[in-house]
Amino acid sequence: MKPLPPEALAAWRAALGDEQVVVDPPALQRAGTATFATQAGVAALLRPASTAQVQACLRVATAHGVPVHPVSRGRNWGLGSRVPTVDGAVLLDLGRMAHILAFDEDLACITVEPGVTFRQVHDFLRERGSNLFCAVIGGAAEASLIGNALERGDGVGPLRQRAEHAAAMEVVLADGQRIETGLGRWLGALATPVHRAGLGPGLDGLFAQSSLGVVTRMSFWLTPRPAFLQVFTLDMANDSALAGALDALRRLGQQGALGEAGFTFWNHIKFIARQRRYPWDAPNAAAALRPEALGVPPWQGSGAHYAASRALGQATRELVLAALQPWAKVAVFDTDTHGPELAASLFMGVPSNLNLASTYWRKRGPVPGPPDSPDPDPDRDGCGVLFICPVLPLQGAPAVRALAQVEALIRHHGLEPNLGMHIDAHRTLLVYIALMYDREAPGEDARALACHDAVLELLITLGHYPFRLALPAHGRLPAPADDTVAVMSALKAALDPARVLSPGRYEFGPVQNSPQDDTHPTQAHD
Repeated sequence: MKPLPPEALAAWRAALGDEQVVVDPPALQRAGTATFATQAGVAALLRPASTAQVQACLRVATAHGVPVHPVSRGRNWGLGSRVPTVDGAVLLDLGRMAHILAFDEDLACITVEPGVTFRQVHDFLRERGSNLFCAVIGGAAEASLIGNALERGDGVGPLRQRAEHAAAMEVVLADGQRIETGLGRWLGALATPVHRAGLGPGLDGLFAQSSLGVVTRMSFWLTPRPAFLQVFTLDMANDSALAGALDALRRLGQQGALGEAGFTFWNHIKFIARQRRYPWDAPNAAAALRPEALGVPPWQGSGAHYAASRALGQATRELVLAALQPWAKVAVFDTDTHGPELAASLFMGVPSNLNLASTYWRKRGPVPGPPDSPDPDPDRDGCGVLFICPVLPLQGAPAVRALAQVEALIRHHGLEPNLGMHIDAHRTLLVYIALMYDREAPGEDARALACHDAVLELLITLGHYPFRLALPAHGRLPAPADDTVAVMSALKAALDPARVLSPGRYEFGPVQNSPQDDTHPTQAHD
């Protein structure tokens, strides 16, 4: 790793204060640690507290040609954590920018900075007795709303595709310029937080899954608590039953019968991983992990339906039961009979860290801290987690055949297939393939990375491309068949001519090296 220019360090210290420019080796090592093997080191941590300080940081970086990698909270476990795309980058940690800037109960929207977390928004709404809630994620309660939206992450509940239900970005470009998307560029525009399009070409999409700017503010839309909530749980006995259930829900959803209902499915490994039921003492772990040995079905699912009245909910229930009962064992829970339980669940916007237990799948010993505390830290504790996230057309039999090939390939590499998926827009299936292992076991990092590359190659061969990339997948996709690379290169050259913002991130094609280092970002695991 090349040393940072002393002039750059001095300028950052002048802008932020000495204590907010971190060069302590242990802190830098922690920042460069993920849940899989990486080689890109962090040269320094910059911790701005305002948009003006972000502008100052980027002006210095551009002037001195130092690559900068922005992160909101760094809970991107399984996809890269806080690790930059190139060696020797400076980490722009936006965690101190954690203010809720505006809130409107009537218009159901909230405006936040990058450091604001799901738990923080939940607590803010409850403290004010709000009737609104925010769709949360199955991951860390301390994850960032803005970070999740910019990665196009999905959530649990209405408006779960956060990037599609947000507006009014404030963005700092590499040279320190500040821009607003939508109507925000005009002072006094009252509809700024609730109208995405604005006037002229929309710019919002340029800053999702990109390296074109740093988002420092964003408005999100919230959902009123429903008069009636019902949750369906599904047990499916085999792959054919799963295929039938997927097709039935596609037909119902496209007919408008499900409204904001979202359905999630997971295989038996994903289900028991949360319970940490790895068979350490079994003579044959593969046999002990079969569904029949564990006493769980091969596939399970759940879906929540939000209704303005019990009558509307009951009508939907009858449709769902009629469609699913030929394929699944269905149970229903609703707010009339399970009110407190459902009100305190992910379905009603209550964030939780309970799912983080699954990242300790092959780790012996208890998860550190209480079950729902912020203490679990897969990076710190040597957990192996590596995600592959393809999107499939929502067609039951073809999807199930593809997933069966994925499961077989993962087993071939000596790992357990941990599969979860979510129906999106009643037309696609967002799939989360998790490779879970113990990083402290010799050879496991290499095994997991080899498995990741093989599964990604298989999926691309089948025509199932990812909707979100883990760090090792950057540069692993074939070049686009159109002129996307040329257009994106032109945008990068216009907005970041010095190529200091996360060079190589979501760039599809030949990637130029960063000005500070000769290590190609996609060579981190070679």
